[in-house]
Amino acid sequence: MKRKFYLLLLSCALLFTAKAQIFYSFKDSTGTYTPITGTYVTTKALTTGTYASQPYDDGYVNGVKIPFTFTYNGIAYTTVNICTNGFVSLGTAFTSVAATSQAAAVYYSSGDLTGTQAIDTIPRPIIAPFWTDLIFTAAKGSATQGISYTTTGTTPNRVFTIQWHKAGWDAGATAGCMDIQLKIFETTNVIQFVYSREAGSIINSNGGGANSASIGLTALGYGIGSFISVSDSTNNATISKLTESSISGRPNAGQYYIFTPMTPLTNDAGITKVYATSVVSTIADPQNITAIVTNGGAADITNLSVTLNVTGANTFTDVQTIPTLSAGKSVYLAFNTFSSTVKGTNNISVTVPADQDNTNNAGSTSQIVTMGTINYMSSLTPYGPIGQTSVSDFAAKFTNPNTHKVNTILLNFADTANGSQPFTLSIWDATGTDANSQAGAPGNIIWSSSQPLATMPGLMSVKTDSSISVTGDFFVMASQPDTIPFELGYENENPLRYSTFYIQNSNTNGFLDIAQTTIPFIKYDIGVQFDSSSTTPVSLLKFSGSKVNSTSSLLRWTTSTESNNLGFDIQRSSDGVKFTTIGSVNSKALNGNSNNSLDYTYLDNSASASVNYYRLNQKSKNGTNKLSGIVALRDNSLFKIAAIYPNPVQSNMSLGINSPVALKATSVITDMTGKIMLTRNFDIYAGDNLINYDVNTLKAGSYVIKVTAADGSTQTQLFEKQ
Repeated sequence: MKRKFYLLLLSCALLFTAKAQIFYSFKDSTGTYTPITGTYVTTKALTTGTYASQPYDDGYVNGVKIPFTFTYNGIAYTTVNICTNGFVSLGTAFTSVAATSQAAAVYYSSGDLTGTQAIDTIPRPIIAPFWTDLIFTAAKGSATQGISYTTTGTTPNRVFTIQWHKAGWDAGATAGCMDIQLKIFETTNVIQFVYSREAGSIINSNGGGANSASIGLTALGYGIGSFISVSDSTNNATISKLTESSISGRPNAGQYYIFTPMTPLTNDAGITKVYATSVVSTIADPQNITAIVTNGGAADITNLSVTLNVTGANTFTDVQTIPTLSAGKSVYLAFNTFSSTVKGTNNISVTVPADQDNTNNAGSTSQIVTMGTINYMSSLTPYGPIGQTSVSDFAAKFTNPNTHKVNTILLNFADTANGSQPFTLSIWDATGTDANSQAGAPGNIIWSSSQPLATMPGLMSVKTDSSISVTGDFFVMASQPDTIPFELGYENENPLRYSTFYIQNSNTNGFLDIAQTTIPFIKYDIGVQFDSSSTTPVSLLKFSGSKVNSTSSLLRWTTSTESNNLGFDIQRSSDGVKFTTIGSVNSKALNGNSNNSLDYTYLDNSASASVNYYRLNQKSKNGTNKLSGIVALRDNSLFKIAAIYPNPVQSNMSLGINSPVALKATSVITDMTGKIMLTRNFDIYAGDNLINYDVNTLKAGSYVIKVTAADGSTQTQLFEKQ
């Protein structure tokens, strides 16, 4: 069956609760492949209808008797159901189903140990020596080609063997390229996979993606912890219970894979998947690293420490604790955000402590850091094309904590099997609700292409009509306006992250999260490029200052938003031209990012008695700087604030003022944000003055009192209220 996916939009169960776990040890070995002479079977077609299969392509036979009781993963079986596509099912029989689309038919020929792609008609558990699109070119098999079985040995050590002989790899194969045997051992219940090679060549007619297969076992259930996947077809293979490997090569002649039943583990935490915000990210934009953490053991885990380490171009470490993780369960875990300050490649690793199975205690991914590109494409060669046989919208979410201008949209079209097709592009905000009433779906349109575009194979760069400003998360949507699939490229991400890739058409009743469809592994080949000069790192709402005394100046400033802000250098000058950095203040924003107003102060205790010029040098995490305007502070006052008694104050405060002349004056007490708390008018007499204040209404904290005389001169003083 040719592999080209058109999304089948049916509801499916959430992935991350395994219905049953599986417990086998694994080893590989080499030996001799000995063909069997046994009973050949006649197969029936798995699918009927528009995309009907042939018995020798996608076919099956049910109820083949095992001559002894075979205990598999704790359950006894006496029959097996065999599929031409290199796997068997125990228990529930295969049934032929009507396939009206390739999506419905393709599952039988696509390895799917996790169960995330499969439709419910594929019964489990499954034993898969080589689950892929196999074909036997002699129709319905023959004496030299097809599926057969036999029993050897004597009780209680009999061996039941199933053989796929001269199997071609791919529906377009014209000759067999491999032989496969599944051996089941009486009493020990050991399982062996044995392989050989035939003269036929491996071909590829699957519509753009590489040939791939799965080797392994499954339990009755679906999802993480319910399967074992062999990593490759070599004699150095490993296994995983967390991720399914896609195998692209034939095993060598005499290759053995051996599975032995084992006692369930008690403590087995593992990292299933690590997700970066995107394959390609932008410098200075905070990155959200998440991971799926799974308890593959039989006992609950409490206070599990999970560590994130970022190395390479940038470095970052974070540790999170999962309070409770039940046996057989998985959770998404989000780490604290970090911002890259250097372009290059980030190597991302997530680990859990050592336990009874250390093969799954680490997961990793990588991320390319650029100045202005966010991209989900890891390769210009997509895994395959997608589309719909109805008018449809395909949307990818971009995490965007900053304000950017989108000037280019990137798309990758897998092929042109359907010829050049029309499509449109649009940008949406993320304020909507999806078909399952979950927030964060496409909401309101921000921009759309003025006219239909035409698909072309490979990478397409589409300029927006103008620089589109986006703040917060947003979507890029590629829309197919007719019933001919437009062949958008996709990559396989398994398990697929939630709330990121959406589809909408007449069958979805709104936008549907692809991770909750029947094939939740499709990551769209969509990206964006920003105008890297358009990012607004810090919005400075106000910047002011006042003299505290002849040698001290108090500076205040407020930011309305911050993005990737390291902090501020305070610079001073005596002439307004040559500035020197006299101090620094770190950003108050969490990880340098905030959408709320933040207030800052800096006290310069070494100011000149005459005039001082001040400015701020705002520093971003990407190494860029931005200067503020200049504030000039002069000491022109005739009067002086001598002191505040006591300081800190409690309920009453006395302000001492010395002046050579009599003046009318006004005092204003403000908090550190500049909010006015108390005001008072009074006279200043020549000589020493003592002005008393009742400050019972002030809360504990820091305050500023500013006295302004009728001649315009001012004096400022800090005080603390207890």
